[in-house]
Amino acid sequence: MEPLAHGLYEALLDERLKEVLRLHPDLHPVFGKLDPEEEPSRYASFVSQVLYQALSESSSEKRMILVNHLLERIALDGGLDHLADKRLVFI
Repeated sequence: MEPLAHGLYEALLDERLKEVLRLHPDLHPVFGKLDPEEEPSRYASFVSQVLYQALSESSSEKRMILVNHLLERIALDGGLDHLADKRLVFI
């Protein structure tokens, strides 16, 4: 696991960061709660980074399948039926 460079970060606590902090007890993290108004943009940014990495490591066909699956889950699990037509179409 790659260590973090020294510095101040505004990062969401994910499993990777949690593990880095566990392995480096000399680090002294300070966490706070997100303002509910910031949550959509901060979560979207986080998901965007993860999604970009996943898509970069996939074939074209798998990319489209992954994106459509993600969009379907968002529409279904979020109760956002009006987003159900936001699917990529194979040409």
